[in-house]
Amino acid sequence: MINSKSARETASTTLIISHMLEQLSDLKEGLTSIDLRKKVVYLVELQNALRKLGKLTLSESGFEARTARERIRRYFLQYESQVIAGDELAIVSGISEYARRTRELRESGMNILVGSELPDGGKLRPDEYMYSATVQQ
Repeated sequence: MINSKSARETASTTLIISHMLEQLSDLKEGLTSIDLRKKVVYLVELQNALRKLGKLTLSESGFEARTARERIRRYFLQYESQVIAGDELAIVSGISEYARRTRELRESGMNILVGSELPDGGKLRPDEYMYSATVQQ
């Protein structure tokens, strides 16, 4: 038997994707005929839908965290020692202020590297992050 919450999330995910496809189609059809502001409004709606889709995807994967900060924290813990791009954290957090939440986690004692040299000699770009329980900055 399928968990009703899971079925509901899948239905919501499908609805969001359908809505995004419609928005993209409308934008494509009106690419030359609609004015700039209308195009920007379409893009804002797509961006908001993408954030919702990201949070739903995380929820379906067991990330029941209610706050952006907690989603980021759990994501770092799950993918310890892996380089994570800022764009990825934007999707995970569902907000544009993911960098601020990441700084808050660092300030609270979580060892998150950013723009640092790595033990293997590599270097993180300013928009790349890595959580490590052992490597210190």
